[in-house]
Amino acid sequence: MDIASALVLVLRQTGEQLAYLTPLLLVASVVSAAIQVLVPSRVVSRVMGGGLRSIVLSSVLGLAIPLCSCTVLPIASGLRRSGASLAPIATFVVSAPAISPVSIALSIAILGPRFTALYVATAIASSIAVGLAVRAVGAGSSLRLGPLASDAHCHHCHHAIHSSMRKLSRARAFALALAHTLGDVVPWIALGLAVANAIALLLPSVASRFLEFPMGVLVALAIAAPLYICSVGAIPMVHALLAKGMCVGGAIVMLILGPATNASSMITMIRILGARRGATYIATLMATTLAIAFGIDLALRA
Repeated sequence: MDIASALVLVLRQTGEQLAYLTPLLLVASVVSAAIQVLVPSRVVSRVMGGGLRSIVLSSVLGLAIPLCSCTVLPIASGLRRSGASLAPIATFVVSAPAISPVSIALSIAILGPRFTALYVATAIASSIAVGLAVRAVGAGSSLRLGPLASDAHCHHCHHAIHSSMRKLSRARAFALALAHTLGDVVPWIALGLAVANAIALLLPSVASRFLEFPMGVLVALAIAAPLYICSVGAIPMVHALLAKGMCVGGAIVMLILGPATNASSMITMIRILGARRGATYIATLMATTLAIAFGIDLALRA
């Protein structure tokens, strides 16, 4: 197959899949927008009080509030400057990008409810483990700095959106939130579907041996840890990789670490949490996710 024919086939399949997923995306985006409008920002700050209860609630709150790693970092920085405890912040920074109402709905549709249950449980467990580890490190100095240059634009956009929403009626605020949610989600899903179709079409079968357990888990770690992969965009890509032979644990690692970590976010979290707690945050997130991924694959092979 020549390149032009392959491109046409990929685009056609992507269009058909987007048409199939559109009703689901609309429903999930409506839920997401409603959460953004109805959950006051002061609730988020109140949850971040410290202690085990705050860590668990921060994990659940991250699941409910749709944020990408672009917007969660300036929020984390603002929460820190407002006096929020570091452990719940670390938990929230993991769970918010990794899972959302839209990614859960999309995962159920594409990957099935059983896989989605493993995905959500791993994200919650990893985020809580990170919070507990950061809390266990104990007292230490974190950096007190002005606005982070790397997230200044995102923070400005996030603040502008929510300031506008406060000035609007609830109906108009909902429409604005829905428009922003669809604008954030749909392009990533389209890109993810296109990449997934290209993988399915072009990835040689000989490469599948690198996707099998245990190598597949380590390959997923090497790809997902330094690069940003949007949670909704990662789902169709993971589906294609599973079809090519990737182990379930590797797929879980891609879905958790892809959205929750990248080089920029790890550096920023070290800046927010301090060097020792930042290193603990990164090491615990990777170790917990890998341990769960290996456990899943070993259980499936038992």
